[in-house]
Amino acid sequence: MVAGTEAMPIRRFPLGGHLRLRRPGTVAPTLAVCLDTLVADRLAVDELRGLPHPRAERDLTNDMLDLVADDYGTAQRWFRHKAHLLGTERLRFEDTRASLGQAPTIRTTQH
Repeated sequence: MVAGTEAMPIRRFPLGGHLRLRRPGTVAPTLAVCLDTLVADRLAVDELRGLPHPRAERDLTNDMLDLVADDYGTAQRWFRHKAHLLGTERLRFEDTRASLGQAPTIRTTQH
């Protein structure tokens, strides 16, 4: 066996998954590029939404939760109304943050 290529112990992950790594240090650059790509995508989406800083969406969510806790009846009426606007009888969880307006047109140079 070549030095440095011996098998590492199996690492166990939640939900029963596992991964056998031969050289753990070799995946770090790939993982760094993946993380950088995710962060860049998030920052671009935040900019398109007009958010002033990266935490703005979380701050808004926290503020909304405080308001909902103070007056739950208003939130229930809003979600019933939003379901009606979206053309459904009952609002699904994934629709709670759905946009109600027309999405802006984003022009690109790609064809």
